[in-house]
Amino acid sequence: MDESERQAVRSAIEALDGGLQGILRWMYTLKPVLRNELLQMTGPQMESLREARNRLAALLGESPPPAR
Repeated sequence: MDESERQAVRSAIEALDGGLQGILRWMYTLKPVLRNELLQMTGPQMESLREARNRLAALLGESPPPAR
């Protein structure tokens, strides 16, 4: 993988990280019942995004971030 491809993968990882963080920050502004319902509905999609982020990081030889 050349440097331009590595940079594109890094940019994709940053975009996924930023998107997930933004969604979670927004959800925590909601009332708990609504937040929990949204998390239940979107949980599988958010998990898929997290897995995609980790696979991209693995392409670069980086370890995934620790689970929270």
